[in-house]
Order: sequence, then structure tokens, then C-alpha cells
Amino acid sequence: MVRIHNLATQRVEQTMRQPRVVVNCRFMRQDLTGVQRFAENIVERLAAFGLDLTLVAPEGALRKKEIGGVPIRQFGRFQGHLWEHLELGRYVNRHRAILLSLANSAPFLCSKKISTLHDVTYLKYPEGYSLPMRVFLRTFVPHMLKTSLSVLTVSQFSASEIRDRYRVSADKFSVVYNAAAPQFTKGDDPVGKDFLAIYNAGENKNMQVLAEAFAETPDKRLLLVGGNAGDHFHGLANAVFLGRLTDDELVHQYRSAQAVISPSFYEGFGLPVIEAQACGTPVIASDIPVYREVLASSATFFPPTNSRLLMEAVDRVDCMGAAERQEARRVSVKNAQRFSWDESARVVVRAVERIGASLGAKND
Repeated sequence: MVRIHNLATQRVEQTMRQPRVVVNCRFMRQDLTGVQRFAENIVERLAAFGLDLTLVAPEGALRKKEIGGVPIRQFGRFQGHLWEHLELGRYVNRHRAILLSLANSAPFLCSKKISTLHDVTYLKYPEGYSLPMRVFLRTFVPHMLKTSLSVLTVSQFSASEIRDRYRVSADKFSVVYNAAAPQFTKGDDPVGKDFLAIYNAGENKNMQVLAEAFAETPDKRLLLVGGNAGDHFHGLANAVFLGRLTDDELVHQYRSAQAVISPSFYEGFGLPVIEAQACGTPVIASDIPVYREVLASSATFFPPTNSRLLMEAVDRVDCMGAAERQEARRVSVKNAQRFSWDESARVVVRAVERIGASLGAKND
């Protein structure tokens, strides 16, 4: 009887014990974009929730050596996808853990994994990818989705796009929204006359319509945050490139702008619009499905192919009175508050717990 009782107690303890999760932190060796922000913020919240996390990355310089107080363990001889497929998968299998990959890739040689696919831009706008990368993604992504126990993505729109393209069961998906980090908050910075956009040369970002609109109104100035100046704005005197900014610098620019403009044809979520709104800045956005989901009625929308209607939206913001501007700021902040990294991390926790329970049941 004692032995039976002990076995039963051990089984209860094993069921209650959280599964061990190995987090693929290769994203900490990549440039910081929306994908890397998403991954880092989710891991930080998971650590705060007390999950049994092991953070791993290939050898080499990292943006940070820890996330949420959890150190990143580095190992292996390879980098990039080779490290993931040849070394990370074996590591996870050897430690009998669940792998959490948050940045659009995961190893072939690992069956107990939760993968993340932010969007299918590589299918919609393939010209933004090299031929080898297009071939790799078209081969790799279907396998990743098929072999993952759960798939995370960043909007209902993206979930629908991925399901339709790859015929993945809806039960496999969890929508884990982006959110603004704590530093993106409303402040007392004086609002200037400039408009702000995040520059990206990708075809889906639709910089051309932005350049056309501001070429027609030289009295209005556009500030561009991001990489090197592109051909779209060549010779445009009222377009000013600020380059890459720190988060503190970006917060200041958001708060100081009359509005942030996002003219994209296609996005998986569009994190900058929520960061801007969290700072109290109105948003002018292209009328695309994901922005209707993320921004609801809190933004000014325009058809992404029409520079004239974009400029009319800019004029409306420029002509706002004090009361109207204050209301636009209030609505912006309220919409941004719909999204929380804590709540998004809880969605990931539930996915981990479901898989842990399922694997535990199979082992009984």
C-alpha cells in the first residue's frame, strides 16, 4: 500500500510540475526588428511567470547575455540555420524538453516544439527575398508547421493566411499579439509639426505612396526612422532620414510627431503603430485587413495605392484643433492598451501547458 501511495504521489507531482522549456534565442544574434522585439518581450514575461526556462543560442556576440534574469547558454560550432538544425534539435531531444521558437524558424530534428510564424510575406512579396532564401522558406516552412505541436502567430489575420496557404488545423494555432514595451508611454514632449514613418525598403511596406504624397506637399515634413535612405525619397527635400534610433530616441520622436504613418500593403501585425499609439500619437494607416484588426476604429485609414487620399488624411490631422487632437491621443492610448505582453505571454504558457499535459498523458 505504501509503495502504491508513493507511486501515486510521484505521478501527481510530475503532472503538477511544469514542463522544461528550451527557448531558441538565436534571435539575440540578429538585428533588432519587430520579430526580435516580440521574442525578447515574450521570453522576459515567461521568465517573470516562473517557467522552467533554459535559454540557448549559438556562440558569438549577443545583444544581451540574459533575458528576464535568465542567462543565455551558448554552445555549438555552427551559426544560423545550421546551428538550429544540426545542434539545437539534438540538444532539446537529449534533455527531453519542449522547444519554444519565437522567430520564424525551428529545427527539423525536433518533434516536441512550439514554433512561431509571424506572416507569409515571403509568399506575397517574394521579390524581397533572395532566390536561395525563397527556396529554403518554401521547403522549410511547411515542414515546420507540420511537425510543430503548436504554432504561434501574431494576429487573427496571419493565422487565417497561414491556415489557408498550408492547410494547417485551426486547433494548432494560438494568436499571440504584439504589444508596446513599457517605455512606450504618453509623455509631456511638445508636439511638433512633423509626421513620422518607419522606413523599410520592402515592397510590402509601400514607401512609394509615402514619397508621392509628400512630394505633392513640400510644406509638410516627413521624418523617417530606420536604415539607409532609399531611392523612393531621393531628392525630396522635406523627407529627413533619422537613421536607426535607440528606444528612448524613438519614444521621443513618436511623442513629438503629429502622427505616425504606416502605408503598408501587407503586415502580420504592424508593431510600430501600437508603439506610436501607446505614446499618445495618432496613426494614419493603410486600409488593410490586419490594421482593421489591430487598430479597429482608432486610426485614420486610406487606400494604400492612393497618395492623394493619404495626403488628405495628413491634412486632416494637421488641421486638428486642440480638443480634437486631445481626443485622438486619448483614443490612440486606449487602443494600445488592448494589447499586453503579459496577456500574450499567458497565451504561450497555456500552449506549453497543453503540450506538457498531452505528452505526460502519452507517457503514462
